[in-house]
Order: sequence, then C-alpha cells, then structure tokens
Amino acid sequence: VDIDVTSPPYTSSIGSTSFASICPSGGGLGMQVLDADDGITSTTSFSTFTAFAYFEMPVSGYQVSTNGWLTFDTSYSGGSLFNSQPIGTPTGPNAVVAPFWDDLVTEVCVLEEAGRFIVEWSGTDFAGSGTVQFQVVMLGDRSLEFVYGPMHTVARDPSFTVVGLENQAGDGGVVYEMAITGGNSVLWTPAP
Repeated sequence: VDIDVTSPPYTSSIGSTSFASICPSGGGLGMQVLDADDGITSTTSFSTFTAFAYFEMPVSGYQVSTNGWLTFDTSYSGGSLFNSQPIGTPTGPNAVVAPFWDDLVTEVCVLEEAGRFIVEWSGTDFAGSGTVQFQVVMLGDRSLEFVYGPMHTVARDPSFTVVGLENQAGDGGVVYEMAITGGNSVLWTPAP
C-alpha cells in the first residue's frame, strides 16, 4: 500500500480583516468595473500589484465576473457563468478564485496597490431575496482573504454556491465547506 501524503496547496483559517468598502458608492477609493447582471470584464493586467503568485505560478492579469468569481486565466473567453462549476472542473474558467460563486446581480469594484489587490462584489442574489457583500483581498505574500461584509445575508447553498480556489489546470484546488456569515473572513495561506 502506497500512501501519498501531500499538503493541500492552500489551507483555510479564520481571517482577521474587517470589511471596508472600496466601491465609490460605499465611500471607497476603488474603481467600479461592472454594475450589471451576468457581466464579465475583459482581461486586465496588473500595473502595481506585480509579485503575486497563485498555486505557485506568477499571475499577470485577471477577469472578474459579477457572479462572485474571478480568474487569473487571461486566455479565458467564456461568459460570466451564473451557474457555478465545481472546483476541479477542467473546462474553463480555470485558475478561479471564488469567494461566493452563484447567480448574483452585483456592482464590482477593484483597488490595486503595490502590496495588495482587492475585488469587491455588492448587490443581491438573482432572486433579490438577500444581500451579498464580500471581497477578495490578495496580498504580496501569496495569501488571499475572503472578507464578508456585515450586510451579507445570503447563505451558501452547497448545491449551487461554490467557495474556494482552483488551480490553473482546473484539475484541483480547495473548497471551503463551512457556513458563510456576514462580518467574517476566511484566510487562505499557501503551503510552504
């Protein structure tokens, strides 16, 4: 019997970052990039946040969907995908960061600085029955934090909502299985 003991590429723990809106509509200094249902940005290159690596691979750009996910796959040419895909699905998009991938109607804002990059989603679920308010904060040490604002009321539905990280090949990653509640955060630390 061979036993392969490998560390997961990222481990999750309780984060410490408090939500502070970066969207201009919330008084923040970020830039609104989307404000629609089922929107996705074109590929955008990093200008100041240039030392980030994801699954040990350097990244140079990103695309953001209004449906609670972003990808570092700069060749992705698909849509905003309101139907989430399980982490580890080789069909695109790959290299996905999904703080709350579901069918959402959101405003999306970004703030890029030398030591961090923040993406914020604020809006509602597609049915309009609850509020979503969350961010991905990426740091130069390769860690990521999913930060859920105090107004976030939509529960994670395991049948539809994907929360986690997917590698560039789309054949692996890590999924967050715990409940998502407003005012909390999840810190993703890369394996040493």
